[in-house]
Amino acid sequence: MLRKMRPILAILLIFTLGCACIIPVYAEIPEPCEFFGKLTIFGNPAPPGTVVVATINGQERGRIVTSVEGVYGSTCIFGKRLNVQPLEGEFVRGTILRVEFFVNDMKADQTGIFSPGTMKWRDLSVTEAPTPEPTTTPEPTVTPTPTPTIQPSPTVVFNATPDTGYPPLMVTFIDLTKGDTLLWFWDFGDGSNSSEQNATHLYRFPGNYSVNLTITSAAGNSSLLIPDCIIVMQPQILMLPNQSLLPTDPDMDGYYEDLNGNGRLEFDDIMVFFTAMEWIMDHPPFSHFDYNSNGRVEFDDLYSLFMEV
Repeated sequence: MLRKMRPILAILLIFTLGCACIIPVYAEIPEPCEFFGKLTIFGNPAPPGTVVVATINGQERGRIVTSVEGVYGSTCIFGKRLNVQPLEGEFVRGTILRVEFFVNDMKADQTGIFSPGTMKWRDLSVTEAPTPEPTTTPEPTVTPTPTPTIQPSPTVVFNATPDTGYPPLMVTFIDLTKGDTLLWFWDFGDGSNSSEQNATHLYRFPGNYSVNLTITSAAGNSSLLIPDCIIVMQPQILMLPNQSLLPTDPDMDGYYEDLNGNGRLEFDDIMVFFTAMEWIMDHPPFSHFDYNSNGRVEFDDLYSLFMEV
């Protein structure tokens, strides 16, 4: 009986071995290992934004950007940590897989051991900066230095309009200099100045004023000083109709707001101006009563005086 069954048993054994040979083998992908801990760079807590990278066999297998000073990863069970995940077939149970850490591209002093499915406290520090690779400085190419072309400094030209009048005198200055000017500096002769190309200035007091314009160009600085460029004449202040005192300028701004001459600003000055407007226009100069500086005496000047009183 046993002899009759031997062929059948042999066939079953061959079939079993054949099936075993075609069973596929899958490489194991381990669960990640999570690292966290303190983080220092050259003895100081690492600032937020520090990048920590974990490598296995020289290849990156995890990274984290810190959000807290001196710490990477979270101690909270649900917090984010440095997850280290080997590739398929890179981890074989029973072997030791070493993890190296880099902090902002600098190698940490410590290493770690990969253990699948675990969380590990691992303090990291960097105490030595990486040694830069020596670079070969190429030989400089000597090129002949061209002879610079010396550009002549431009000749400064300007005009002023008007150049004579009574205070307060508004003068417009126009720069007529030819060439590429970079900077302007006006000195109006009364302690005031301007850096505009074309400027306006108000002269409040009588006197002769010398004006200087300095310009800066690619060729350097050039200046023009005009002595007595602006002449501000002493105004002939007349007594207004029905008044017994001359008008005065209490705040010394060149405008005569105290029209009744009593030394103070009050509502009566507004009434005097209102009744004397036509008389003022008929007896120039009237610039010291032109409170809005538009070249005439009008109700806008009355309003300006009202606002000041």
